[in-house]
Amino acid sequence: THQAQYIGFQGGMWCPVHIDDLRDSEDMSLNLSGFSETLISSLLKRHITEENIDSEAMRFSTKSEDDRNAESAHLHSLSLVRSCVQKAVSLLRDADNVASRSMQRVQILLMLLSAGQNSTGADFQRVLLSRLAETVAQREELMRAPKEWANLE
Repeated sequence: THQAQYIGFQGGMWCPVHIDDLRDSEDMSLNLSGFSETLISSLLKRHITEENIDSEAMRFSTKSEDDRNAESAHLHSLSLVRSCVQKAVSLLRDADNVASRSMQRVQILLMLLSAGQNSTGADFQRVLLSRLAETVAQREELMRAPKEWANLE
């Protein structure tokens, strides 16, 4: 980042920072070649199986070729979901258009997504990731070349 400074809105000094500097360095050092020829749903399923979800909540027990490919790639699913929370909440519209409700939603979601030891947070994370993986898998079935997403980005 450059160390440029300028006078901001309320007269104080501002230091610009690139958004990537705010992300965890572990997230930013992913080997993208590991994602090639791997379904996104397989990456999400891998995170779910790593969290030892019981068989009732988890319907992805058999290992396919996609699952084996996903083992070579690592995607921190919760970090990805956390990065999308504000954008997703901004797409919701309330009838009375109260901005404070959107802020409450963001706070609640971020709390549940960061509460790893809390049983409510852990349950929410498992259900969210399993439903996300299932939805993405359904979408991939409709795509012409779902394994090519990493090459197209």
